[in-house]
This record gives sequence, structure tokens and C-alpha cells, in this order.
Amino acid sequence: MMKKAAAFFLGCVTVLLLMETLLYFAAAPYSAASDSGAKAPRSGEKVLLCAGDSFVRGIGVPEGRGFPEQLGAMLRAGGHTGWTVVNTGTPGENTTQILERLRKDARRLRPAVIVMLGGMINEGNYYGYFAHSKRNAFLASLANRLSGIRTLKLFTVAAALDRNTRRQPAPPQPADDTPPGREFQEGRRAAEALLLEGRYAGAAEILGALSRKAPDSFSLRKRLAEALAWNGKYAEAAQSYSAALALRQDMATAWELGRLYDMQLADHAAAFRTWKRSIEADPAPQGGRNFCFEGLFSLLPNEKAAALHPEIRAFLAKTAEKLPPDNAAFIRDALQGGSRAAANRWKEADFEAMIDLAEELGAGFLLLNYPETAPGGPLIERIAEKRGVPLVDNKREFDRLLKSRSRGELFATDNSHCSEEGYRVIAANVYRKLEELRLLDAAASR
Repeated sequence: MMKKAAAFFLGCVTVLLLMETLLYFAAAPYSAASDSGAKAPRSGEKVLLCAGDSFVRGIGVPEGRGFPEQLGAMLRAGGHTGWTVVNTGTPGENTTQILERLRKDARRLRPAVIVMLGGMINEGNYYGYFAHSKRNAFLASLANRLSGIRTLKLFTVAAALDRNTRRQPAPPQPADDTPPGREFQEGRRAAEALLLEGRYAGAAEILGALSRKAPDSFSLRKRLAEALAWNGKYAEAAQSYSAALALRQDMATAWELGRLYDMQLADHAAAFRTWKRSIEADPAPQGGRNFCFEGLFSLLPNEKAAALHPEIRAFLAKTAEKLPPDNAAFIRDALQGGSRAAANRWKEADFEAMIDLAEELGAGFLLLNYPETAPGGPLIERIAEKRGVPLVDNKREFDRLLKSRSRGELFATDNSHCSEEGYRVIAANVYRKLEELRLLDAAASR
């Protein structure tokens, strides 16, 4: 019996080793490029490495028109021709993931300057929080080591696909389900043009007419809701958002509707119901991000929502029991000390590690804030002051510009990311700071 058990154990170990070896060699051709797509500079060129999330990648504009690419053009136009700007921005990554990527890219590329913009995603993407919290250092270390085993990753992905198939038997919906007819396509383009000009009432009129003709179009309903909200028609916007969610349960739409109920309509119970339904439908989509958790946490300090607090806390505690370790650890800590405090401690540790890395490599380091106030408040500003690193104050510049320019000029149609002009503003802010600190000249003399 013991011999059979030993033979079975050895057989399992052998199969796992063979699978790990096969997966290693299968991934080898892609491993160098898959991390960030960052290419090594040509001989003699200095690297300016832009790290961060979707604002660095340039979501909202065509590929190659984000602020890193525009910054590269400004450097060339200013006579700084010996520089290569590398964009490693990755949408959806939190500060822990950005730090992991930066450690690999910075040691390989040896940048003269690192530009960093990130941290907005941490309140919804909890990857790495369990290890940060040191709730159990041994388990955290073990989890991190196991996560690098390709065979376990394969089984994890297969299990996740199986769960998703069982939970969501319907085929995925297209991102844009606007009907293909000429009337709808031309109408949609006309509405988008008006939104870019800040003419929200006109856009809402067109989108409303199209929605009535195509009541089953999720995209038209959601876009109408956005246009109505930007025009200050909050109650009508809530109705359109609700109609969109009745067609398709979508996390981003639920987040926006909940914020509308909470901040503009002061209907905190409706906000709670909206965010709760989204979490119940899928508490950890896309590997662990449901931003509606942050919505629920935002209700807890609100005294006007005090009657809801026991129910919110009970729901969060119960949901945490079913979530992956990163998510569960964050929710438990947030329930004890507040989500903002938990996220800020986590982000601050990651930012400090990035600054330490830059100092280790002898690289200049610029810390950027977002064009608008991000979750966590002025955390980036505090870290820049604490560590004595230069701050590129995008928020201050955008606040100044929005006094005389329309929002549509500076922001993309998702009303969050920047337009091409908005990214040009960020690039110009970075360029001015580089010249002000003489980082371009200092790097050239090294």
C-alpha cells in the first residue's frame, strides 16, 4: 500500500514538473515583451520611463497620442534629441502592480528619469493588499511564491473560466450595441461631436430620440444618461442609467448611477441598492475589481446615511468571506479603520518603494497627480513633500484651464480620461518641470 501511494505521489510530481517545464518553454518567446512592451533604447540614448495606469497608457485617444508620446515630441522639438520616452502605462493596474512592473523595467532599461502617475485604481483593485497588510507574513509570502507557478496559474484560470461559464451562460455583449443603420450611426457621431464641444443638451436630445427608436440598446441608454448628467438633469439621468442596467448588469454603469444617487440626488438608499446589486452579480470581476465596494465604503462616514450603516457593514462582512485573500483583507481592514485610510497606507508604501528604487538607480523621479482629485485626496502631494521629490501638479493646471475652457476640450468622451489636448497639457507640465529642475541637462552630463 505504501509503495502504491509513493508511486502515485511521484507520478503526480513528475506530471506537474513536466507541465511546468512545457509552460515555461511555451511562454519563453513572449516573456520579454509581454511585461510592458518596453523596448531597450538605442545605444547612447537616455531613457525617460513613464510608469502608471490608463492615464499614462493614453486611454481616451488613439494609440500614440497619450502624454508620453507627446512629451517625446516636445523633447525633440526642444533640441533634446538624445532621449527615448518609454511608455509602460497599463490600464487597470494598482500601485503594487505598477511597482512590480517598474522594478523589472527600470533595472533593464536603466532610465535617467522616471515619471510616475498612478494610484486611482487601488480602491477597486486589491491585488497585493494581503501581502501589504502582513496579516500573516508566512501565508502572504507563500501566496506570492505560489502565484509564480505556471501550472497553478493554468488551473486557476481554468477554474475561473468554469465558474464564469456556469454563472454567466449568455454570450458576452458587444461594447457598443448601437444599431448599424445609417440613421443611428450618423446620429451617434453627431451626438459625440456635440459632447466634445460641451453642448450637452443638444447631444441628449439626439441620444434621447435614438434611444426611443432602439429601446434595447444599452450603449445609447448609457450615453444618454451621461449627457443628461453633464447637463445637470440628474433625475432623468438616473432613469436612463437604470434603464441601461435593466438591459445589462455593468459594473461601471452601476458605479456611475450609485454616485449620481449619492452625490447629486442625496438618495443614499438607492445608491446602496445599486452598488449592492452590482457586487452580488459579480464581486470580483476581471481578477478582483468591483469599484462599487468603494461606493459602499464612501457611505459609511456619511452621517446622512447612518440608518444604512448596520446593513452596509453586515453585507460587506458577509461578502468578504467569499472573496480572494487580497479583497477580503482590504475589506476587513477598511471596516475597522476606514477604506480611505487602508488604501492610503498601502499606496504610500508602494510610492515610497518606487522612490527608493529611483534613488538606488540614480534616476530622477517626478510624481504626477491626476487632472482631478483622485480617491485618497491629496496623498500624492503629501508623499512628494515628505520625500522631497518634484510634484507635477496637473490638478492645479486643469483647475485653471477649466475656468475658461470647456470640459470637452480637455477630457475624453468617457468624462474621466483626457482628450488629446488634455494629454498635451500633462506633457507640457512634465516638460516644464524637467527643464525647471535641469533634469534633462543633468542626465546628459552623466
